[in-house]
Amino acid sequence: MVDKQASDPKVTYAKAMSVFKEKFLPVNQGKSFTIEDVLRFFGCMNDNKEARQAYYMVLYNLSEVNKNRILERTNKIYRYINRELSIIEWHNVKEKGKLQIQWPYGIMDKTTFGFEQDIVLYEGDVVMVAGEGNRGKTAFALNFMVENMDNYQCNYFTTEFNAMKFRDRMSEFKWATLFKEDGTPKFKVIDRHDNWQDVIQPDTINIIDWIKLDDEMWKIRAITESIMNNLGKGIAFMCQQKRSYKKYGEGGEYGKDLASVYLSLSYDDKMKQNILYVEKVKTPGLLDPNFSKFTFNIYKGAEFANIKKVVTNA
Repeated sequence: MVDKQASDPKVTYAKAMSVFKEKFLPVNQGKSFTIEDVLRFFGCMNDNKEARQAYYMVLYNLSEVNKNRILERTNKIYRYINRELSIIEWHNVKEKGKLQIQWPYGIMDKTTFGFEQDIVLYEGDVVMVAGEGNRGKTAFALNFMVENMDNYQCNYFTTEFNAMKFRDRMSEFKWATLFKEDGTPKFKVIDRHDNWQDVIQPDTINIIDWIKLDDEMWKIRAITESIMNNLGKGIAFMCQQKRSYKKYGEGGEYGKDLASVYLSLSYDDKMKQNILYVEKVKTPGLLDPNFSKFTFNIYKGAEFANIKKVVTNA
């Protein structure tokens, strides 16, 4: 975009200051820029020496260290200083905000992780589950969906199931009523491999199985943030692959930065047991489950059983 009005030979310092505040800043708030960006915007990059000098002086004065400055300068980069306070009216909030989430448990033996009492989830939260291959990520995700599909709209984004494989996997959930009275499923299954933020369904439970980073591990924080921005009153349940020799899933600790809950699933060679480890719970409930460890079994890729908390001697 070029503003021709401000590039005529009669541009004075006063006029440059006026049009900079009126036209440039409103469309560049939140962005970093250089003097060259300003000159291009006003069409005086290569000629009109007087105009260029006027804009140089504008940027200098607006970034000079004083109480009235509105720009911050770092080397040749400028940034608008936004001093507006975004007040959180916490005392006027009437919505509950908390979701009554149900977690996977042992259907037949009634063993449980206890997360219903010990983990509090709010609208807009993210649950991250990092797991080794074939250690229960998908089973945990599907159980999470089945346990909540009667109370919330659930959307299951898959990177590996086709229709037949998914039908056969769900046939093992014999205890669950998967269909409505009209014969349609109680949840949606969606094939999606990237750019999940574009298809996140707000105000629902969005289950992503799983986030592939293709060796660009640093992307996980930006991916998580973009998904969170579209959740509305819903939540995201995101699965990640984890290597057996790694503590965290792909993306390392960056993967848990924005997560309200971070769980890992692995196999303990010494115990000869599947392990669920609670790496992070931002809002504990009745008891603080952070750093708890559980052993469990999975039958036919669907049914959790024999869930036991591992008690360590201090």
